[in-house]
Amino acid sequence: MSNIEYIGLDIHRKSVSYCRKRADGEVIAEGRVAARADAPRQWAAGLPSAWTGAMEATIFTGWIYDVLKPYAVELQVGHPLRMEAITKAKKKCDRGSASTICDLLRANLLPTCTMLPPELRELRQVLRFRNKLVREAVRMHNHCAGLLMMNGVPYERVKLHRKRYFTKLLEALEEPAEGGIEASSGLDAWGPLDHVPEAVRGMLAMGRHSYEFFERAQQRLLAALQT
Repeated sequence: MSNIEYIGLDIHRKSVSYCRKRADGEVIAEGRVAARADAPRQWAAGLPSAWTGAMEATIFTGWIYDVLKPYAVELQVGHPLRMEAITKAKKKCDRGSASTICDLLRANLLPTCTMLPPELRELRQVLRFRNKLVREAVRMHNHCAGLLMMNGVPYERVKLHRKRYFTKLLEALEEPAEGGIEASSGLDAWGPLDHVPEAVRGMLAMGRHSYEFFERAQQRLLAALQT
């Protein structure tokens, strides 16, 4: 494989810049392809000789890697924090970055990182999304608790996340003249609530709705992972 080509790829949201070089550093071609699944595939299928490529790990790298891997002799991914030749460049441009990645690849100086299989990357994406949903649910729960404290509404912290308890609280806010709820329900009365502004009541209702939405969404994600 003495005629093997080295290709550096600089990936962005809308386009992928490339630089093709021979082993001695001679530039064969430079250019850009659209960042769509069909464009890199057609470009790679039309390359005249065997090639090995490299790219920097970014949020866009996964799908590009999967598209180009079947066409390459070898495809490497560079560690973004260790590629100082690019990240600390004074004048950074797409073609220049692609050329630098190509040179690092040719010289066997590319600081590589592990590229997980597609199924593990998909699992990681799902778990990260679930983690975000959980954080949002907790954030809305804490926001509702903060609204209650700012407006002098006593509540039981361990019960606030429960749907029945929160529903009773909203009902008491809608009818503040009753001054709470009946003792037979097993819940503590909140005292007079006529001082709570109408806007706060609306924010509490929306906050609870958001909390329940995030909870249902992350439970559906968990159910999908178990199937």
